[in-house]
Amino acid sequence: YQRRVHGEIPNPRMSRILNVNVGILGHVDSGKTSLARALSTLLSTACLDRNPQSQARGITLDLGFSALQIPMPPHLAGLPYDTLQITFVDCPGHASLIRTIIGGAQIIDMMLLVIDITRGIQTQTAECLVIGEICCPNSVIVLNKIDLIPPEQREAKISTMKRGIGKALESTRFAGAPFVAVAANVDSAVALTDQSSAPTHLGVSELVDVLVSRVTMPVRSPDGPLLFEFDHCFPVRGQGTVLTGTVLSGSLSVNQTVEFPTLKITKKIKSLQIFRQPVPRAIQGDRVGVCVTQLDAAQLERGIICTPGTVPTLNAALLQINRVRFFKGTCLTKQKFHLTVGHETTMASAIFFGVFNPAAQIGVQVAAAASLSAPPSASLSSTSSCTTPAPAAPSSSSATTVVCSTPASSASSSSSSSSSSSSTSSSSSSTSSALSSSSSASSSSSSSSSSATVVASICSTSTTPASVSTSPSVSVSTPTASASASVGFHKNLFESAFVAERDYPYQAELMQTDEPQFALVTLDQPLSCPLNSIVLGSRFDTDVNVHQNMCRISFHGRFVMPVDMTSPTLSQQFRIFKYVSRQGTIDRIVDSHNLIGKDLFKKETDISIFTGMKVFRPTGEVGRIDGSFGKSGKFKVYFPDGLGPTNAGTTLLLCFKRYMFDSSKRMIQTPAFVEELSAALRAQNPPAKK
Repeated sequence: YQRRVHGEIPNPRMSRILNVNVGILGHVDSGKTSLARALSTLLSTACLDRNPQSQARGITLDLGFSALQIPMPPHLAGLPYDTLQITFVDCPGHASLIRTIIGGAQIIDMMLLVIDITRGIQTQTAECLVIGEICCPNSVIVLNKIDLIPPEQREAKISTMKRGIGKALESTRFAGAPFVAVAANVDSAVALTDQSSAPTHLGVSELVDVLVSRVTMPVRSPDGPLLFEFDHCFPVRGQGTVLTGTVLSGSLSVNQTVEFPTLKITKKIKSLQIFRQPVPRAIQGDRVGVCVTQLDAAQLERGIICTPGTVPTLNAALLQINRVRFFKGTCLTKQKFHLTVGHETTMASAIFFGVFNPAAQIGVQVAAAASLSAPPSASLSSTSSCTTPAPAAPSSSSATTVVCSTPASSASSSSSSSSSSSSTSSSSSSTSSALSSSSSASSSSSSSSSSATVVASICSTSTTPASVSTSPSVSVSTPTASASASVGFHKNLFESAFVAERDYPYQAELMQTDEPQFALVTLDQPLSCPLNSIVLGSRFDTDVNVHQNMCRISFHGRFVMPVDMTSPTLSQQFRIFKYVSRQGTIDRIVDSHNLIGKDLFKKETDISIFTGMKVFRPTGEVGRIDGSFGKSGKFKVYFPDGLGPTNAGTTLLLCFKRYMFDSSKRMIQTPAFVEELSAALRAQNPPAKK
């Protein structure tokens, strides 16, 4: 094919090669490895299911690498390269190998999403769509196994599947992606022993043409620190240990000293090869074999090597993240999940923060409490989640910010001052009915319908609440689709929106919003994580047999910086606060400006600690605690602007914010917060006319 369509095969020793990594993803048994075999002219030591276990089980169990080399196409002719090398990354498709799929997807520039035309979109097909949306927006949809369709029905079947799948992909970033129908079933013995036989494959020539036409010049810079992610490690007698992988940033050269951050050792590179051809140097994007000496291959299977001292090994980290809109479960603070960086996965828990508006949430609670005939219990509780932007920073108002320190003995009868992850638990049972496309469809309409069913089930998006909007005061540099198509792991520059000196609201749950959200992540096992790495959070413990059409990837983002959770300066680094509220009632009205309140404190509480703090009525009037009244926990409140129409027994609200890592547990009321909450209450509960 290569000689027939694109001319003579280039001599890799004499040409300058531009390498582009193309991932082949899809459901198990959709023909991915057969497609890689049909497309490739160069085979690596790890390709085409050479693993004995893969051959015994008949499925792909590990990443496979092979390549196609052609002269530079016309639209890239002006670049300083002679040869375009497309390296195919053949990813497994089985649900239990999702970690391997994620690791492979993070090093690719383009994705071939392979779909069995007789079955349509299946569970892991849709999960690969999610991974592709995160890691690689440039894709081609391949409808494989068209040879199983009778020739007289083939065109109609292909047309029906294209319409059905295309409609299902309209809600994803792959809307409008090209479709190519192929039959890539090749006899493995012939393919491995006789490359010149060039068996005929339906549609493969068209697929190569489409693939080449979508190749753009990726970011390929030798500058900066080295980061090399290897996926295979094995000994070679008389040579040393060989690590095969992809250069994610910087460059590699012979005799260069590199670090293995997980082992905390350094080694010197003995030699380099690109598809068995010795080379003196490799740069960002190259697929290369690295030989080092005096390294025990049994210590490593996958990992990274880097410029010494550039990759930290951490136990906790700050991430900037986004919730995966296809994930139907809950992402709760302190909930356990799997965190994946490159080929490494560990269990972790997180504290989410960044997006929150207490005014509307507290207002709803007060409105509900005000409708009750009996006053609410005097408990201390923090609001859990909200869907509106964080409040603006305090203005330069002449009003005074009230800050009170609360000793443990002055707490109310409820010991809980935070909303734990166990307080809210949303079941993932909201998924649609069981996948109906797992069996072969007998007609065009049934296959198309099943594809739409799976995508509608797994990729159905929750509509973002109308109250969610992008705050104009927050600017965040996010990668564009075109930029993120360049190189996998470090495919674009990323500027975090996190500002150390800024106040951030706590979130009990990660939300679906365009606002920047962050996570303080504590890892169960140390992880070597390069700055700016793509990070994925998942729920791999989900039983895919029970929840067949549930996406397990819950969020994705970037690693911002390592964190020491035991640092005494943690409260200065991360000013994460919770909004806390107490509800009491009016005992009696003294006059138009003064009243006596109750049910807000226990009788043994030192009310002088709260003197000067603001309290709110459901209709938005703001009063000030002026001290205790008697010894039963009652208190005096003064309303400078008057009370308005009210009765004994109605609700009073004391609310404030408290920083999570503040050991003194101060209670803080800023002028901006008081004004915003008052306005929200007035809007929700307009005062009655006199």
